[in-house]
Amino acid sequence: MKSIFNEKRYLKGNFEDVKYFEECRKQYINNKKQSFEKNKDIFIYYDIYLEYIADLLIKLRLNSSIDYSVALGYLIRKGYLSDGLKFSLEEPDKEINGKLGISIVQGSGCCRNICDIQKDIFNILNINIIPFYCYQGNDFFEGLNKKANHIINLVEYNDNMYGI
Repeated sequence: MKSIFNEKRYLKGNFEDVKYFEECRKQYINNKKQSFEKNKDIFIYYDIYLEYIADLLIKLRLNSSIDYSVALGYLIRKGYLSDGLKFSLEEPDKEINGKLGISIVQGSGCCRNICDIQKDIFNILNINIIPFYCYQGNDFFEGLNKKANHIINLVEYNDNMYGI
C-alpha cells in the first residue's frame, strides 16, 4: 500500500510543522519496531491465526470485497475470532503496538482494532483496503469541522469505495 504520509503537501511546506510530523513518525516507527522485537513470538502465532481465518473466508467462496467485509464483521461481532467466543465492543484493556488486531483475539476492541485485523486479513487475501479517519457523531455537518475520533476501512467494489 502506498504511504499516506505526505506532510509537505498537506502543510504547504511549513517547515516547523513538517519537521514535527516527521519526528512523530520516526518515534512511531521506533515504538513499533520495539514492539515487534518484544512480542515477536505472539506476532508469529497471530499471523498464523490470520492465515487460518483467510483460508476460511476463501472456502466460503465469497464473490466480492464487500462479501468478505460483511463475513469478517459478522465473525468478529459474534465472537468467533475471540478467545472464549466472546467479543465486547469496547476499548481494550491492553493493546500491542504494531498489531492492534490482537485485541480482537483477546475478546475486546474498538474501531481501530477491528480495522487493523481486517487490514491484516485483507492483505493476505490481496484485497485493497484503505484506512479512513473520520468523525463519528450525531450531526454530519458539525463533524466536518471536528477532529477524527473514528476509523473505518474503505473497500473498493464495482469502481466505488464503501466504508466498512
